[in-house]
Amino acid sequence: MVKYRLISSPDESTMNLLQDRIRTAERKKLELDKFGAIGLVQANTSSLFFYADIAVKAADVIVLDILGNCQHTMSTIALLGTMESVKSALNAIKEAGDDEYGV
Repeated sequence: MVKYRLISSPDESTMNLLQDRIRTAERKKLELDKFGAIGLVQANTSSLFFYADIAVKAADVIVLDILGNCQHTMSTIALLGTMESVKSALNAIKEAGDDEYGV
């Protein structure tokens, strides 16, 4: 099961929550730009690798791994960019579906 969430115009407190849940090396990416939207995708880990690849090929988004999930069953990635680019990335993921081989 895949869950999606879209956050429009994330405020500073939301960005701080996100910053606390990503790897230290990736935190600099959040400082480089003000993002118009955050897309959150929760699924099993192998699916998230597939979805992350789809997202960056479909739209101009940054993909971040959210730490603190149950790595054995579910994980979450964040897609950051403009509202249009995040929506495009989420739509591409939804269109790809949950096919076993991703084809």
